[in-house]
Amino acid sequence: MDNLLTDLRYAFRTFARNPAFTAVAVLSLSLGIGVNVVIFSVVNAALQKPIGGAVDVDRLMRVYRGSHSPLAYQDFRYLRDSVRSFSGMVAERLQAVTADRDGVIVPLQAAVVPDDYFAALGVVPAEGRVFTRSSGAADPAVVLSHRYWQRELGGDRSVVGKTIRLNDSPFTVVGVAAPAFTSSVPLWNPAVFVPFSVARPILGTDPARWNGSVYATARLR
Repeated sequence: MDNLLTDLRYAFRTFARNPAFTAVAVLSLSLGIGVNVVIFSVVNAALQKPIGGAVDVDRLMRVYRGSHSPLAYQDFRYLRDSVRSFSGMVAERLQAVTADRDGVIVPLQAAVVPDDYFAALGVVPAEGRVFTRSSGAADPAVVLSHRYWQRELGGDRSVVGKTIRLNDSPFTVVGVAAPAFTSSVPLWNPAVFVPFSVARPILGTDPARWNGSVYATARLR
């Protein structure tokens, strides 16, 4: 205790002799602590926020490795097919792609997801339909996000059924996601959702051989 009091007296005397340094140090600490508190509060609120547009959100849970690491794609497939306490499980991976819009090449964020992604979350389309597991690899179908459809395509309903080119490969737009839905992952806002079964042009390899990682969400029975 005596050593602690001696150290405190020494620190106060040092600060008193250097008021400018003391003021800068206190201000820096205050700003640093304040910024970290704000960032933590925003991120924590986002992580706890239910998935918009999904049904029975109280039965949805995040599945991750360690503190908050994504799963390997093969691990996701194993858990989805093996854990009986889940009635469904989805995964999502953001990939940068290019799209041909009226002859102009533009960058987009695509979410690569399982074929039953929308069905497992209970998300309904605002326009058209969503792809399903029964769609199969013969149907290179994609769903647009509502935000992208409104902001970049002007809410044009005729886009449903048309072909878009992602990474110079053709995909058929089968629908537009619900307005409240953006992604299964907090803070993500992909423009287009691509099923794994037809995602070779997006991933650069066959999905069965892809060894990337995904963020997973499961639905409890």
